[in-house]
Amino acid sequence: MKRCPTCHRTFEVEAYSVCPVDASPLVPETLPPALEGSISDSPSMHQTASQQIHRSGVSRKTLLISAAAIISVLIGGIALYFALSGSKFNPYKGPLSELVPQKIGNFELLQKKEISGEQAKAMHEGPGRPSDEELGFTDALSALYMIPGSQNGFSLHIVRYPSSSRANEVLKVPKEHYCPSVRIKEEGPKEKDGSVVGSRLVVECPGNGPGAAIFWTNGSVVFSLKGGSLSDMLDVEKKLPY
Repeated sequence: MKRCPTCHRTFEVEAYSVCPVDASPLVPETLPPALEGSISDSPSMHQTASQQIHRSGVSRKTLLISAAAIISVLIGGIALYFALSGSKFNPYKGPLSELVPQKIGNFELLQKKEISGEQAKAMHEGPGRPSDEELGFTDALSALYMIPGSQNGFSLHIVRYPSSSRANEVLKVPKEHYCPSVRIKEEGPKEKDGSVVGSRLVVECPGNGPGAAIFWTNGSVVFSLKGGSLSDMLDVEKKLPY
């Protein structure tokens, strides 16, 4: 049996393919009336489907862009956190001996010694300088480097404090503390790998003391290089990983 979707008459003659009343194509009687319009190839139906697909594509693209932006912000936030926190040096919790390389350029490690108690206090005390007790000094290490077969060498001192603010206080002392005839060559922030990690001071002591010295902080640790040549000390500083 067939039915006309326009006039809704039914016809039992299977040979009919169009309605003899209005010439509309006949459809099987078993097809639900609600679906009759779906067999027509109307332009409006194709246009609606195309619009839905387009909207779906735009929504998916927008979602991907939003997700990428969120991930970028998270990564940037993590990187900024580590940059501002001074990474592993703020505060530094590892052994100080791990900060002493066996070789720096042509200089080789001759000896290293842990310093604590009265030795450390005597090494750092001076007029106008806060005491180690006030700064919360914990421990220190001294290392001697030499070029084999020569008298050219320098010392590396590493001192740990509980925080970066305490460590930076060490460099805020009268410059005469380093030597009576001190000459300030450089003073300002300490940068490493494009980031500011602490404070830095470069001095010369002509005719007195080690000759040249560089002091800087990285997080909660104070480093100092002392030797005869300022150019050598600057070169060694560049080679150190901190």
